[in-house]
Amino acid sequence: MLDFPQVIVNEEDIVITTDVLKELDGLKLNSNSETAFKARRSAVVISKNLERIIFNNEFENDNMKVDDKLLKLAAKYNGILITNDVYLKVKCLISQVKTKGYGGTEEYSGILYWDIELDENKYNADLEKLLESKTTMGTNENQYIIVRDLTTKEILSIVQNRNGEIKEVIPYEITNAWINKIYPRNPEQRCLFNILQQKDISIVYAGGQFGTGKSFILNNYAIS
Repeated sequence: MLDFPQVIVNEEDIVITTDVLKELDGLKLNSNSETAFKARRSAVVISKNLERIIFNNEFENDNMKVDDKLLKLAAKYNGILITNDVYLKVKCLISQVKTKGYGGTEEYSGILYWDIELDENKYNADLEKLLESKTTMGTNENQYIIVRDLTTKEILSIVQNRNGEIKEVIPYEITNAWINKIYPRNPEQRCLFNILQQKDISIVYAGGQFGTGKSFILNNYAIS
């Protein structure tokens, strides 16, 4: 199976849309050297697998979003959509399309980020389905999803896979006799505050850069 983002595979074929090829061509000149290198390397991999690839331009002139084109083609070919994009993975689950990550980057992470595009009414149907869903949307137990506006990066919602259901995260505070109250300063801290309140979880790991408040939060919670 070709290890490449946003392609569709089944047992016999690899399908790549012309939209993805255009995106890849642009990434070869990206200012991020790692991104540019990966794009060039992907182009080499494609060139060496031409006999296995179907290049699809079915929706090339359609104004449909690329994600929606990929979902339609995945359903058409009864294939697996290869992507590491959390939003696209959730859309696959909602649409009952098989999906899989690539590049060995699917190791467990306590927090996932889901950037979504809102319509003119500040609404997104997929977010509504997620919040109403009784399924885990492919997340692991106790894992969080921070949902952000694609354009502004504003936090729209924070949810957690808790006991096999998606549940919204309730804001918490830490109180003790020395510091009065501590409130989370960012969505990641909000997730940490939330999981510390869950008494049935006996081990919590807090990772992050120096100065992000890990020790301060955990020590004050311990004496609260």
